[in-house]
Amino acid sequence: MPAKRERVRLGEGGRFVIPAAMREEMGVKPGEDLILHVENGELRVRSWLRNLRRVQAELSALKKSGESVVDEFLKERREEQRRSDKRFDQLHAEGTARKGAK
Repeated sequence: MPAKRERVRLGEGGRFVIPAAMREEMGVKPGEDLILHVENGELRVRSWLRNLRRVQAELSALKKSGESVVDEFLKERREEQRRSDKRFDQLHAEGTARKGAK
């Protein structure tokens, strides 16, 4: 089925209204966030929520079965914090040693 086309008038401040049938087809309601971009001179409008869900679906395909990305993230952050704490302790010990040598 060919894409539906509507003629709208560009109003004050560059505003226009997306016709109700198109909003319904896009699955958006007034007040929702949209993503706009220009491609080959054409304005493209996407639902923020649908775009987010599409990206999540694409990324979930990359996740291995049984893998917990949250657990991996937390493991990395804990290791990073451990290294930071170790470096802080070293600097503190060096500073304390210098004070004692004076």
